[in-house]
Amino acid sequence: MAVPVAMTEGSPRGATVGGDKAAIPFLALFILLVMGGLTAVSWSSLAAGHLVGNDDYLRLVQVRDWLGGAGWYQVDQPRLNPPHGTPMHWARLVDLPLVAIIAALTPIIGSAKAELAAVILVPGITLAAIVAGVVWAAGPLTRAPGAILAGAGVGLLPLVVGQITPGRIDHHGWQLVCAILMLGAAVRLVERPAARAPVIVAAIAGSLGVWIGQESVPWILAVHVALGLAWIAGRDAVALAGWRLGLGVFAGSVLALAVARPPGTWLTPACDALSVVTLGLLLTALIPWGAVRLWTLTAAPRTTAGAGLVGRCLVIGLPGVAALGVLMVLFPECRGGFFGDTDPGYRAFLHQIIESRPLLTAISEAPSVGWSAVVAMGLGATGLAVALALARAQRMLWVVVTVFFAIAAVGTVAQIRMGGFLQLFAALPLGVGAGMVWRFVGNHGLLIRVFGRVASLLALLVISLPAMLIGDADGLDADQATGEAATCDMRPIVPILDDLAGSGHRLLVAGNLDLAAPLLNASRHTALGGPYHRGADGALASNRLLAETDDAAARSLVRERGIDVVMVCPTMGLVGPPDSEALVSRLIDGGTPPWLEPVAVPAESALLVFRVRDGTQVAPVPAGGP
Repeated sequence: MAVPVAMTEGSPRGATVGGDKAAIPFLALFILLVMGGLTAVSWSSLAAGHLVGNDDYLRLVQVRDWLGGAGWYQVDQPRLNPPHGTPMHWARLVDLPLVAIIAALTPIIGSAKAELAAVILVPGITLAAIVAGVVWAAGPLTRAPGAILAGAGVGLLPLVVGQITPGRIDHHGWQLVCAILMLGAAVRLVERPAARAPVIVAAIAGSLGVWIGQESVPWILAVHVALGLAWIAGRDAVALAGWRLGLGVFAGSVLALAVARPPGTWLTPACDALSVVTLGLLLTALIPWGAVRLWTLTAAPRTTAGAGLVGRCLVIGLPGVAALGVLMVLFPECRGGFFGDTDPGYRAFLHQIIESRPLLTAISEAPSVGWSAVVAMGLGATGLAVALALARAQRMLWVVVTVFFAIAAVGTVAQIRMGGFLQLFAALPLGVGAGMVWRFVGNHGLLIRVFGRVASLLALLVISLPAMLIGDADGLDADQATGEAATCDMRPIVPILDDLAGSGHRLLVAGNLDLAAPLLNASRHTALGGPYHRGADGALASNRLLAETDDAAARSLVRERGIDVVMVCPTMGLVGPPDSEALVSRLIDGGTPPWLEPVAVPAESALLVFRVRDGTQVAPVPAGGP
């Protein structure tokens, strides 16, 4: 199938996605090939019930609970840190496509196969949405094939693909969708400030994004920063667009809060989820546009026309800074960011997760991830510099892309988890550049045309080189449940736990935090603690047990919490390095204390399982419980 090659400065108003109808089947085929290849590579693991990471396992548990009768607002996890349970900040919105597929297919093929279909189809749908968003965002910047190549390039970005691979069903892929839609809306509003469609898209993407998770907040602010720079540069019409967009996102987020949380919690602040704190941030972003409109309406025309860069910066900047100061006074617990109100003891665990570490640490501990982010940063910055230098009428549009890219770059340096956004935004200048080469060689002979177009496609693979050459494929989930799938497989252990518990009962298991989600997913049993910051009490207790050097203290904790089984994966760590005399070290070395009894496990699992000899009783499964 031939890819359209017509390309000019900007896209015509009547252009379809990518500038040509032929782009749609081409990109659809590309998405099918990418997802088909990823599914084929991971099929044996998926068929065995393995997912990508902890959050994917627990997401599926949450979906099953909902299908089993849990209410819309019941997203807490009762089997984690019982009897109290663990409050979760996850959005029910992300469960909807999973529930729809599983509920529709279960009567036809059974629940197990329906779940398998869902964990493959939902990432594919997410990839399709991301690709469509990139092509749409690139529309005002170039025509096909630049926009098409930018969209196709998404399938070659390792930190993006890592969020949409089969079995990756958590919220991160949907955050990428919301981010690229907000970027595309911002580009269009700078191009045509009076347009209403981009405002609607940004309002929907922004409000759904903050409902899904607070990772969308930076991109809402990026839209406002980009529009603010356009206004400071003299594009006065952008002010009304900024005001409308701010109102739309704020109103949509108010509605999302009303739907997402029960009425009694609407005014309860939370740093890590949609709450009044989020609404305060959105209002803070709206206030500067109110100040601009007020200044425009009240100041003399000569004053507004003659205001320089400094004057405009003060008009739009001071109100925003003042509003942010008020917000920090009202919610001091959130000054430290999304995890500002997290138990200080648990923050040590957050710092051990690869995705929460800075770029320099990622380079040494997950080289393919770190270096692919560095390559994306370099190529993206170079492409943007060239675009800004060469663009004329479109220069301000590229400023918008630069704002998003710069925020993602700074975020990636601080936390590698932002690398997916960085690579996503880098796809725009790289795709447009590849499209320029494609069109240029189209005017030459066959040999040059073929060589040039192949080279333009291969250039998009450069970001993937670190992953291909270094090959630490576990990436951001290297310290999570991907290790469980390879060595400490939970599923062969479940029948053994069932036998220990007896019919109608379930066990409380304490062990490495990264074992909790696979345990809950594969069995009816419960876990003392997992890697979830709102469940810090159980997580710290579980870690304290394994790190304990005093047998009497360890046994006392087991009795206090009613622990039935201690489970250890030798390849998984603790919060902080364990002492050589720690319980976990002794268990791995074969030094089992007298109050624990080793349990034989199948050879295919490296898990070490120990039954508590006395002092506890297994708990009956609640009627109708998960």
